[in-house]
Amino acid sequence: MQTSPAALILRLVSVPLLAMVAGCIALPASGGAYDPASPRPVEARTEPVVFAPPPPPRVVEVVETAPPPAGRVTFYSEPNFRGESFVIETGAAVENLGRLPRNRGSWNNGVSSLRIEGIATVLAYADADFRGPRLVTSSSLRDLVAERRSGGSDANWDRVISSIRVIPPHSHAFDREPGYDAPTASNIVQRAYRDILGRDADADGLRSYREKLIQRGWSEEDVRNDLHRSREFHAINPDEVIARAYREVLKREPDPEGLRHYRDLLNNHGWTTTQLRADLLRSEEHSAEKIREIITRAYRTILDRDPDPSGYATYERDVREKGWSEQQVRESLMKSAEYRQKHSR
Repeated sequence: MQTSPAALILRLVSVPLLAMVAGCIALPASGGAYDPASPRPVEARTEPVVFAPPPPPRVVEVVETAPPPAGRVTFYSEPNFRGESFVIETGAAVENLGRLPRNRGSWNNGVSSLRIEGIATVLAYADADFRGPRLVTSSSLRDLVAERRSGGSDANWDRVISSIRVIPPHSHAFDREPGYDAPTASNIVQRAYRDILGRDADADGLRSYREKLIQRGWSEEDVRNDLHRSREFHAINPDEVIARAYREVLKREPDPEGLRHYRDLLNNHGWTTTQLRADLLRSEEHSAEKIREIITRAYRTILDRDPDPSGYATYERDVREKGWSEQQVRESLMKSAEYRQKHSR
């Protein structure tokens, strides 16, 4: 039978087309697929072809970190967070506490303790307009009489603050504690050494702990815990600590009753060296001696004589009740008629 041209074309196209289809579609097990490149039959594929959907796009969970809590600082007129108070929030400042009124007078030289809530760093200055000696802290201070200030062995920060800034810490790392700048870190280390070991930090210790605070995310509590584990701390003799504090503050050896009292507080009630020293600084014995020194020195410097009983009583009341500093006593004496008469010649 003669094949038509159309049928011949169909047959020529069908052979390679069938071969291509045979490579993609599984045939029944009883048959084989023709491979035009080989005389041998190709075994049929019995497993189905699965067209799996493309894998879903990788989902990355984005966790939004809450911003650090805004800080605020409460300043108190008495130690242990008591008495009158005022609040400064992070980012705010008071350039002259003499303009901030309180029940009696102003807040100039009126702060005895401060409590920090949230994240904040306090920069407190002895003079108005953010000048003079500076106290830097990012932790609450229960009693400023325990914070040493340049100006002598007994100089402290109790009732000497005249201007204040409250700023955020100088770091963007808030996963544990806020990061610290160098001055704040140094203050933290020195405070921990004095509080726990009863001495200033040595150069190596200051450098080591400052680096841990700034670069390794240590907190003030980490520094204190590490010092509590040190050999030096466990070798401390409480009687020696008490005797040294008495000599520094009261200029005498401890009496037996005082020794027993402070030994019990150190050994059984968790008192620190700083608390011991602050308690002695606030004692009536120290206050009376300190006031006598302040007034006598001011009289000798300004009027070139010792204070008379009437003048001494007046200035003693000002120092005790109004918290006057030695500088304020001197300024008052310079306004006196006696001073003007001596310097008018």
